Amino acid sequence: MKACSWTIVALAAGCLMGACQSDEEMTAESATARPEAEDSAPETPTGAQSEGESTMDPANPQPESSSASPPERPPRMDGAAVDAADQPTAGASAGAELDGAEPAQQAPGMDAPSQPGASGELPAAPSMMDVEPVVTVIADADLHTPTDLEFNPYVEDELWVMNYEDSSATIVSGAGGEAHTIEHRRDVEGPRHFMPSPTAFAFGGRETTLSDADGKMVEGTFATCPGVDRPFMGPTLWPSDLRIFAISKPDREPPFNGRDTGLEGPGSHLDMLHRTPACTGIAWEGSGNIYWSYSGSQKMFVKYDFAEDHGIGNIDHTDGSVWRYPVEGVGYLPSVPGHLTYDPAGKLVYMADPANGRVVVFDPATAGDERDMGPRQNVDSLDIAKDMGGGELKELVPSSYGLVLPSGLEIHKQAIYVSDHETSIIHKFSLDGSPLGKVELSDEVERSGLAGLAFGPDNKLYFVDMIGERVLRLDSDF
Repeated sequence: MKACSWTIVALAAGCLMGACQSDEEMTAESATARPEAEDSAPETPTGAQSEGESTMDPANPQPESSSASPPERPPRMDGAAVDAADQPTAGASAGAELDGAEPAQQAPGMDAPSQPGASGELPAAPSMMDVEPVVTVIADADLHTPTDLEFNPYVEDELWVMNYEDSSATIVSGAGGEAHTIEHRRDVEGPRHFMPSPTAFAFGGRETTLSDADGKMVEGTFATCPGVDRPFMGPTLWPSDLRIFAISKPDREPPFNGRDTGLEGPGSHLDMLHRTPACTGIAWEGSGNIYWSYSGSQKMFVKYDFAEDHGIGNIDHTDGSVWRYPVEGVGYLPSVPGHLTYDPAGKLVYMADPANGRVVVFDPATAGDERDMGPRQNVDSLDIAKDMGGGELKELVPSSYGLVLPSGLEIHKQAIYVSDHETSIIHKFSLDGSPLGKVELSDEVERSGLAGLAFGPDNKLYFVDMIGERVLRLDSDF
């Protein structure tokens, strides 16, 4: 590897502890079948792990892949590394992330990409640019194995980070400046069911059904992606308003603690649907409350439309819709986030595929005939619950290029940025998959550290360090 010169600037970070926890027990939603064959009998877990536990055995994690031999010792969310020689190099995938900036009819901050190149060989490469990294530490407190980050498109310079270890969020206010504050929040019901070990999240639409005491609509939502592999798991919709998020009902100000809230429990979630266990990534489609996710254990993309939220802490999910797209040859590493982003112009899902060292593109329009899910699969009693006939998966950056464990994925200004979890390198590609450059961060971030990426309103690249439990910013032009 090329030696890098470094300028590390540590910013002072004040800590405002805002964790809102409660001893109240949640009202658990009834567990149901794992989404396997449509006519399979319902499965209620008995003797299962406690809510919020990671699904992998830290001593013996077992990756899945349908077409590649799994590595013997994959890296883990707790930071254990893996030898590059142990990694599979062909034929599978995972999923997940989203850019954060001004929302419109596309995902926040994401430029509309062009159609990807054909699968297999890379196009002729333009001149490569290796960047000398200049890095600033944005936050190094109140982070607990951070996996993903994104700027709130509805609040200026507010950066959110998801924490895998304790199923929480960390909010950095004033992230782009020298003076900023850090607040750690964990919803009372998050670890149990609504946000267990999140691998990814995505900001979404502005509108909610909520109004404050002045009659003004509460603005801003996001959805989280649960990393645990349990039945009755899927994405959860949340308010990004800090008067509500992760504040237990008894502690919320009126009218956010009224009789029409908390019918399921004291937590702050706005909705949930239940067809993505072992979620590897999630992306907003760019309008309404519609999201794409990927289930590693079920080997399928799942599209959700929450429609209207059901209010704070309530239980009626029936106005939602779900479409499942099984994909052949998709692998899964439970220990490595594999992020998604959605292109609303091309209506394509881009994903980092750590199980196979590549970046792929899924085209939902190529799916075959749809059929209604059976009652055992339509666990939320939705009017629209469809199983789709797969769809076409193309390689954008093939495994032959040399990515080892691609994890974070971001599209910005007509380029694709990919973090390699194993090598501590961030790569830049054109929209047809041609390599444009890279920045090596191994002097600053240990192996198995890089994951989520996000561009800020300053057009600088922010990223998480899972091992060092930090958020950093690349100040070099890249």
